Amino acid sequence: MRKAHLILLAGIATALSARQSATQTDSTLRIVSGLPKSGTHLLKKVAEALTGTRATWIKRYSRTYRDLTEQAIEQAKRTRQTLLSAHLHGTAENVELIKKYDIRTVFVYRDPRDQAVSLAYYLHRMNPRARQMFANNLFNLGIGDERLSREELLTLIISKLPESYAFFMPLADEENILAIRFEDLVGTKGGGSDEASLRTIEQITEKLLGTIDEKRIQTVAHSLFGGTMTFRKGKIGQWKDEFTEEQKALCKEVAGQLLIDLGYENDFDW
Repeated sequence: MRKAHLILLAGIATALSARQSATQTDSTLRIVSGLPKSGTHLLKKVAEALTGTRATWIKRYSRTYRDLTEQAIEQAKRTRQTLLSAHLHGTAENVELIKKYDIRTVFVYRDPRDQAVSLAYYLHRMNPRARQMFANNLFNLGIGDERLSREELLTLIISKLPESYAFFMPLADEENILAIRFEDLVGTKGGGSDEASLRTIEQITEKLLGTIDEKRIQTVAHSLFGGTMTFRKGKIGQWKDEFTEEQKALCKEVAGQLLIDLGYENDFDW
């Protein structure tokens, strides 16, 4: 994994050198965003390698991961920061600003069951105050300062899945935003398909750069999996090893229709 990460860093350096003259005059603003624990960091790696630019979290300018503001956009432009990462909510305000400033935006989402498992592990590792701020600001989970086990956190997250996804998924319905699935990006090392990964990286490249660079796409695809700051396992279908029977039943009850709507299931028989 370390070798793959070094290859990716080399790819970023090569891309940076190749695009240096272009980026000096390229003021196009780009945003990569997603539900937390759905592959945002993975998408960020891809965008950095493709553009040769280090991404900055929107929180630096707007004090939150979920909201765009005109002030934040203008500040990013003044500092020539053309690649931003975020966990944007699908609000009318965010959508309007993306359109107004013609921001090239890619949004990633994931099977809610795997997202729930990854989020439960992530929150369980956080200190109580940070967990409370993160979970409630982005998902409105209603977490206090009480001590919760990972299983309790997972049950809570499952119970709130429809509400949580409703904050973000309107972005996927916008014609000017490219919506991708984590499962299509991650490749065979994460339990997906290399063919789907290449196709998805091509889509990301065309959206962010307006062109296709096959050599660069191949370099990024071959060194994609793992190595991100919040990476744990990142494989498809981990929920099958984590859900209890009670959690599975709860998920069917509250999020069964969501899974069908997102294309992860055809019915409730899973």
